[in-house]
Parts: sequence; structure tokens; C-alpha cells
Amino acid sequence: MSIRCLPALALLVAAAGVQAKPELIDCDPKKIARNAAMEATVGVHGPCDVDRAADRAKDDLGDKVDDVRDGADDKLDDMKDRHEKRDKKLRKDED
Repeated sequence: MSIRCLPALALLVAAAGVQAKPELIDCDPKKIARNAAMEATVGVHGPCDVDRAADRAKDDLGDKVDDVRDGADDKLDDMKDRHEKRDKKLRKDED
């Protein structure tokens, strides 16, 4: 029984690897153009296409915006802490 399941298991592992691979491929304009030409002539294209590149660019931009927002929030918190410490020190000096 286990010997019969081995080929099926190998196919599942290979399919999982194929699923993960497109996320690792960098789509640049050259690859996108090549795949578009290949699809127009042969009818088959690779993993890079305009839609996937646009989605990836949109996700990357969203990540960058989130990083900038987080950095600004951290900076604001640091400034608030500094001002609170300064105010406490001034109040202490007044007393």
C-alpha cells in the first residue's frame, strides 16, 4: 500500500513546489514582453504577465506605504515621549 502511494506523494510534493515557484520569480519588462510574444505566437506563456506584475507592484507599494506609516508613527511616539519627559523635568524644576 505504501509503495503505491509513493508516486502520488511525489506528484503532490512536486505540485506544491510548482505552486511556490511563481512567487519567487522576478518579473521584469523583458520577461513580460518575451512571455507576451510567446503567447501570441505559440499560445503558451510563462509565469510572468502584465497582470501578475501589476499585482506584485501594487502589493510592493502597499508594503512600502505601510512601512513608511509605521516609521512615522514610531517617530511621533518618540517625539511625544521626549516632550513628556521635558515637561516633567520643567515641572519638577519649577517646584
